[in-house]
Parts: sequence; C-alpha cells; structure tokens
Amino acid sequence: SNCLQNIPNILLAHTQTTSIFAFSFINFFTDNFLGFVGERSTFYFRVFKMVLGSTLVFRENEIIIKNSISLILSYSLKQMLTACQTLNYLILLRALFKSIGNCIPVLS
Repeated sequence: SNCLQNIPNILLAHTQTTSIFAFSFINFFTDNFLGFVGERSTFYFRVFKMVLGSTLVFRENEIIIKNSISLILSYSLKQMLTACQTLNYLILLRALFKSIGNCIPVLS
C-alpha cells in the first residue's frame, strides 16, 4: 500500500530518525530475509531500496549498510536460485550495486 510506504519514507527523510530507522530495518531485513514471500517481499524490497537511497543524503546510513552488504549479497544470490520471485532479488542486487557505485568517487 502507498500509505504504508510513506511511513519509512518520512522516517528516512529526517535527520533525527534516519539512522535509527535504517539500523532497525537492516537488522530486521537480514534476520528475516529468507522468509520473505508474496506481496510483503515486494514491500520489504522497496523499503530496502529507500534505505539505500538515503545513503546519498545521510552518510551515516552508509556505515550501517556497509556492515550487512556481504550477508545481503550472499542471501540474494542463494535465493535467486530457489525463490519463485527471482525478480525481486535481481532488483535488490541492482539497487545495492547502484548505491555502491554512487558512493565511489570518480577519478578524473
């Protein structure tokens, strides 16, 4: 639901709440990653993309995500082989690598 997606969006947009929400969500996401199915999985993946996007504005969120990258990457690759909704995992990996690419300074 769009209304439900507004809550994480608001929490990620404010300096006082962004790092707390990002930390809580990443912990929840990695702990429950293998159990995501159906419509809920799509919602959780969208919120994960929002958290990744918040690293461009709030650099403290980058440190929070950096600790979980290897776990998320390995889970995604494993789940792509067995899950019935493999597109979600491909979108997740794309968003993850795009976020990493945006944080690397370009050499001129």
